[in-house]
Amino acid sequence: MIRDLLKWVVPGLVTVLAGSTLSLAMTSPDIERDVIGQTSATAARAGFDWAELSFAMRDVTLSGTTTDQAYVDAAVQRIAMIPGVRSVKTNVTLAPLASPYRLEASIDGGTVSLAGGVPDETTRQLLLNRAKIEQGALELRSGMPERQLWVAGAQFAIDQLRFFDEGGARISDLKVDISGRAKSARDFRDLLIALRAGAPAGVTLGEVEITPALVSPYQWSAISDGRRIEVSGFVPDENLVERYRSAETGGKSVATGLALASGEPSGFAEVSQKLI
Repeated sequence: MIRDLLKWVVPGLVTVLAGSTLSLAMTSPDIERDVIGQTSATAARAGFDWAELSFAMRDVTLSGTTTDQAYVDAAVQRIAMIPGVRSVKTNVTLAPLASPYRLEASIDGGTVSLAGGVPDETTRQLLLNRAKIEQGALELRSGMPERQLWVAGAQFAIDQLRFFDEGGARISDLKVDISGRAKSARDFRDLLIALRAGAPAGVTLGEVEITPALVSPYQWSAISDGRRIEVSGFVPDENLVERYRSAETGGKSVATGLALASGEPSGFAEVSQKLI
């Protein structure tokens, strides 16, 4: 009788178990997709904008940076209640709030510096690598705007340093301000082209104050043949070129072949216009 039981029941049991295992394997991707969808939607509805979620089947890992353990506990409790979630692990950094959320990138004498807030060690290293430096005054802070946008804006700010011999770029929340002196006439031109292309989508380009490259000696000349005045050399800005062209010259036209550069002597604009 036992032989008959083994002959008929055991093969059937193996078949049932195999079928059940196959059924679970076939449905596990659907379960994972459902857990990811429900968890992400719950975090968004609950206002856990600081939370970063990763998934391993039905297990959820909660990371990111926030200011209070109570926020972490609330997020864990909310996520754990979602049907299908098996476990919730935490790897959250508690850091002071920064508002606005700032990063400053600067260069002076060829030395690049970074200072400000970062949400985690991964972002700190990402920005240091972008600036090609090993250390920076970067402190963990919570309150970062939408992560992808802010990081793109910070990288954009750092990238502009390559055009300067001194100056900097700052991101405050999602606005980038840029100021400094270009390394060369070509860098000045290339920087203007980069700025015309604009900041990354979702990031605003704020105040921009760019000084042309420094030259020495600062040369300038104006020559007249009785009918036309030809002006050549350097000027600090385009507005002065327009002032030359509209100057009172007794009917003589003004032709300009000028390059933008800094390093002009004191009173240069007034004296040069008076000479024309």
